[in-house]
Amino acid sequence: FGNMVEFDLVGELSGFPLIQIKAAQQIAKEQGIDAGKALASESVDRLLTHCETVNERNDDLLFSIDPSWVIRDLIKLEMNDEALQLGLKYLEIRPSDSAIMNLISELHFRNGDLEKSFALSSQCTILFPENAESHRQMAEVLEAQNRWDRAFDERQKVLQFRKAPLVD
Repeated sequence: FGNMVEFDLVGELSGFPLIQIKAAQQIAKEQGIDAGKALASESVDRLLTHCETVNERNDDLLFSIDPSWVIRDLIKLEMNDEALQLGLKYLEIRPSDSAIMNLISELHFRNGDLEKSFALSSQCTILFPENAESHRQMAEVLEAQNRWDRAFDERQKVLQFRKAPLVD
């Protein structure tokens, strides 16, 4: 029963920074991107601390949020370095999370680090061979490397594994 109380406290502590990141997006729209970034920065620090706590205790139950949307929100705020730092921490906790792997690969790609992006995309397509997003990310990296034949193959896999129809 003691663990139940602890779980609730951790959930409350991690929820506040998440609300701040959502609020930061609204502030960025209304007052400019720098105002949004200022609000989100504190939240990122708190989320990194939360990740450390979860990682030290080796208790994935305490990790009750979907980290991919947090990373996407930071990308929208043009906080790619923070998104990458947080994504890498999340990946330590969830090493086989395809959404996190794809987002980190995308961030490496945006930062111009094609080698890291390629390595993570390759790993993700091996672990999740039917994940269309993994193949899409791999295709983008291959296109940037002018490896057109292989990129074409990856694009075909995207079409093959896509869940939604192309045309209604």
